[in-house]
Parts: sequence; C-alpha cells; structure tokens
Amino acid sequence: MSFRKIIQFILKKKAKKVVRRFNPLVIGITGSVGKSSTKEMIALALSSKFSRLRQSPSNYNNEVGLPLTILNEKGQENNLGKWLSLFWRTRGRALRQMKEYPEILVLEMAADHPGDISYLLSIVKPKIGILTAIAPCHLEYFKNIENVKREKIKLLTSISEDGWAIFNSDDPNLSDIKQKIKAKIITFGFNPSSDIYPLEIQLDQELKGKRIHILGLRFKIKCQGNVIPVFLPKVLSGSLVNSVLATMAVGVTQEINLLKIAEKIRQYKPLSQRMNLIYGKNGTLIIDDTYNSSPYSLKSALSDLDQIKNHPQTQKWVVLSDMLELGVEGKKYHLEIGQEIARKKDCRLVATGDLSLYFVKGAREEGTSKERALYFKEKQQAIEYLLKNIKEGDVILVKGSRATKMEEVVEKLKK
Repeated sequence: MSFRKIIQFILKKKAKKVVRRFNPLVIGITGSVGKSSTKEMIALALSSKFSRLRQSPSNYNNEVGLPLTILNEKGQENNLGKWLSLFWRTRGRALRQMKEYPEILVLEMAADHPGDISYLLSIVKPKIGILTAIAPCHLEYFKNIENVKREKIKLLTSISEDGWAIFNSDDPNLSDIKQKIKAKIITFGFNPSSDIYPLEIQLDQELKGKRIHILGLRFKIKCQGNVIPVFLPKVLSGSLVNSVLATMAVGVTQEINLLKIAEKIRQYKPLSQRMNLIYGKNGTLIIDDTYNSSPYSLKSALSDLDQIKNHPQTQKWVVLSDMLELGVEGKKYHLEIGQEIARKKDCRLVATGDLSLYFVKGAREEGTSKERALYFKEKQQAIEYLLKNIKEGDVILVKGSRATKMEEVVEKLKK
C-alpha cells in the first residue's frame, strides 16, 4: 500500500469517527462547475443563522481534503513526521475533548475520476446535496459526459427521504434525475418552471472616459411566491446567479428569511482567479479567470464578456491557454470555441499552448483575420505582444486550465 493510500485510510477512519460523534448537518456540493463559489456563498448565507459552521477551505474537496476539513486540519504533503503529529492530535482522547464542534459542515465534493464521489460518500453522507451542473470535464478519465453524470448524481441519489436534493433543472443532463431521488427536491434555474429562478438580471456598469467600471450584478429571485431583490457588488460573473439560487434553496431547507440571505450575500467576494476584476496597465480592465478552464466555464466567461459595454474606441481581448483533461475530444472543443469567439466580431483572440492552436484555427475557419486571432507558442511571447498593443480602456479576459499558469499573464498586465 502506498504512503498516500495509508494516509487516506487513516484520515477516513478518523473523519467517520468525528461525524458519528458530533452528528453535524452535512451539506455536500458537487458538479462540473461552480462548486467552490456555491460553497462559499452557502456558508456566508448560513452564517446569518448559525454561529458554528465550517466549509471546505480552498480546494479541500477530494479523498484527502474532505476528511481534513472534517478534522479541521491541514495537509502535510509527504512529511511523515507531520502526519504522525496530526494523527496524534486527532486521537480518540483529543476528539472527546473537542468543544463546540460545528453544527454544520459545508463540504465541496470533487470527482476527477470514476469512483471519487462513491469514496467521499463512504466517509460522510450529506443530509443536503447540491448538484450545480454536468459538463465536459476530466473526459480524459471519464471518457464521456454520461460517465461524468453517473458519478456526480451519486450525491443526490444517496440522500435519504428526510433530506434534500437541490439541482439545476436547466441542465438537460439532469432531465431524468427526479425519479432516481428519494429525498425532497428543490430545483433552481433560469426557467420559470424551476422552484427558484431569477428575474430582470442586469449588469450595473459605467464609463469614465474610456475606462469601464463594473459596479455589480443586480437581479431578483422568485421563490415560494416571493420576489427577493439581490445585488452582488463588483461581480461580473452571470454564473454566480446559479450559486445564489442554490444558496436560496438551502435557505428554504433551514427556514431562513430569504431577505436576510440576500442582505448577507452582498458581502460575497469572488474567489481568487475566478472572474476577478483587476484594473491593470494603461487603464485596462483585466478579468482574471485563470483558476481553471473547461468548455462550459469558458463559454460562460465569454458570455459575461459580452455584457460589458466598453467604449467604442477600445477593444475586448480574449487571452487563452489550453483546456486540459478533455481526452480525445480536446481538439474538437478548442475548435468550437475558436469559432464562437470569431462570431462575436468584437473580440481579439490571443492564444498560447499546444491545444490552443485550435482556438485560432477555429476562429480563422470562421473568417477571422490573422491580425485578430494570434497564436504564440510561448507564453512570454503572448505577454510581450499584449504589453505592446493593449490601450486605455481595453477589456482583457485571461483564462486557462490550472496547469497552464495563466495567472503569470495577469501579473504582467497588472499595474
């Protein structure tokens, strides 16, 4: 048995013991996109009623991170001495001495490989489960989207009759899921047939000279016959509307006043490298979405870019690197998104990375000129080109999978 497997085995055993002893309300969140933002927003909303709660920190969402969250501990990499110290701190006697363990655990549950959700459910079974969406991610391991769906829905189908299953009813991949669920159901989505849905979504923005300033996202939510106004300051991402809808659904399960939730989530701040708004060199607006990339999340980011009404003498730039772990479908998805960017007409594309060549090929197939769809093999070349060509008021979306480290581009474009 490998060192990592031994660590996993011990962590699982200890985490299960803690859950049995303290019996917190467990909320599990999975999906191909939006898990972390939804988790943070739910925790923020629940803090309006509950003082003792804990959410998964950072990306603690796998077979090591989830039990560490339950134990309120941090990972120790491959340091045996530190792991032994952690295990000593969480021995039986120490657990019995724990005071004020959280009433609620808000746990992010990731699935990069088949079997991941099953393993996490063997550690803890949530009373409330949220499925954000099913989308093409990690196809290198899942092979097709049907296998992604099969793994992710295990969270909702595991919940007992007295629990709650919350999911995005806009997602066609989830159209047949209701009959598989034993729990009470709340649906959310943009379609008015959902239990909770938004109205009158608008992006508040203003021009000062050539520079665009994003004030925030404003909309209303229809839920249980009530209409609740929501404002998220300095937020651009329309995908966060779904996070708010899921958060309101959790509020319903806990009988929290939804107006209080709307007031509380005004404090929400986008997570690092997830549609962050940064004012950079030459009075530019940088949209830093460099945490990760997939076809679904990139299309969402492009849709958000469409909503920005920049000055007519300025340009929008789409600066991309590879979407990884898409297996044999990788080239196809890059070509399709390149074609979509070309159809927007008002964007200039700069791409770097092996697969990103197909963004440019896709754009040129749709008639985009070489000057407006540029490929650079090296990231530094792309940076140098941008620094020479961006102008005051330009809007620059930067995105790529985690391994591409596109945050390096953002750093060079900042003041």
